[in-house]
Amino acid sequence: MTFSYLGDFRSLCLIWILLCRPLFAGEVPPDSSVTVNLADGSQLSGKILRLDSAHVEIALNRDSTGKAQAPARVDGRSRYLYAPSSFNLKSGDMLFSQKELAFSTFAYGVTDQISLQLGSIIPLQFADEGQNALGGFKIGDMWMGTIGGHFGVQAFYFYEASILVPFAGATVARGPAQVSFNYAQGMNLNERNGRLQVLDLAGAYRLTPSLSLVSENLLFLPTKGKIGDKQYIWAGSLVARYHGQILLLDAGLIKMEDAPVPIPWVDFSFQI
Repeated sequence: MTFSYLGDFRSLCLIWILLCRPLFAGEVPPDSSVTVNLADGSQLSGKILRLDSAHVEIALNRDSTGKAQAPARVDGRSRYLYAPSSFNLKSGDMLFSQKELAFSTFAYGVTDQISLQLGSIIPLQFADEGQNALGGFKIGDMWMGTIGGHFGVQAFYFYEASILVPFAGATVARGPAQVSFNYAQGMNLNERNGRLQVLDLAGAYRLTPSLSLVSENLLFLPTKGKIGDKQYIWAGSLVARYHGQILLLDAGLIKMEDAPVPIPWVDFSFQI
């Protein structure tokens, strides 16, 4: 099958090269001046005194106190647009998220490794036969903050249709960059052959304490037959993410394979 969106593909490749570059950057030599971006959005600057495979010792500049110099911001590393990463909510953290005008969800960190999700497409609740609900869990963890794994299940109920989506994935992170790969298989419990495989490659790059770039790219593959008249469906996205003290806001574009123009995407999350 000839890929008819070569220009879009080249653009996505360039974006991914930029997102992944920090993951393969070389080691920082001793005596170098460095700036350390902390997870809460603060920055510390100084000079490396000692550096080995397990430790780094930094002499902070006089204006660096070792304490957060900026307000804590919503982290946002636990998910991309929709796909998860191996980062997790902290124990006791709760987020309310609204994706477009559709999914409204609550996510709660049970522990630092386990999170739960519950939600609904609220507008459909007011339609005839529009009863629906969604829920799920994720178990994941990062080792040394650089590599991790995760798995979980999402369940969707739409009136008389019940869909189960088990998933698993891995994340690699370094500095301001992170990349995740996910595999999921959607199963319609009301149809024997109603299965769809989803491959997802997503990444994020923290430009500043308050701004990130996020990209999520999906390939939908049926286990049998076709999706309409196609062997697969491809979708890619690029959004800007604002990290506030209690607000996480995404705004950007999604390109579907057959869509003549990209589709606007907006979602937000509030930390409760």
